[in-house]
Amino acid sequence: MPEIRNARILKTRLGTDDGPVFSFELHVEDEMGGWKVGGYTLDKPSEKGRGGRVPTVLVGMFVGGIMDVLNVRAWEDVAGEYVRLQIGPMGKCIAIGHITQNRWLVFEELIAEYMAKEQNEQR
Repeated sequence: MPEIRNARILKTRLGTDDGPVFSFELHVEDEMGGWKVGGYTLDKPSEKGRGGRVPTVLVGMFVGGIMDVLNVRAWEDVAGEYVRLQIGPMGKCIAIGHITQNRWLVFEELIAEYMAKEQNEQR
């Protein structure tokens, strides 16, 4: 059973700040201190043969999913929100939830949904 922690989102990052891969991070603080949630790759290599990378629909799925769970209307409003975090094996955050409502975004389920859609489109 995952551990549940209450936390506050201090700031967000969406983009390629740490290198060539497009990702998101939530900088959070809980009773254990400050740390980062996210870091999932939200892009893929360009299929046009020009090199580089292009964002996938995972950007919208993660950003929209987090905004929906937290009941905010803009990505900029995510910072400052109080949340619940599900902490899985090795101390990794596996889901983010609304602080008082039973609303969760489970990261691996979102990725599995994306992968299933990608496989269906390739058929």
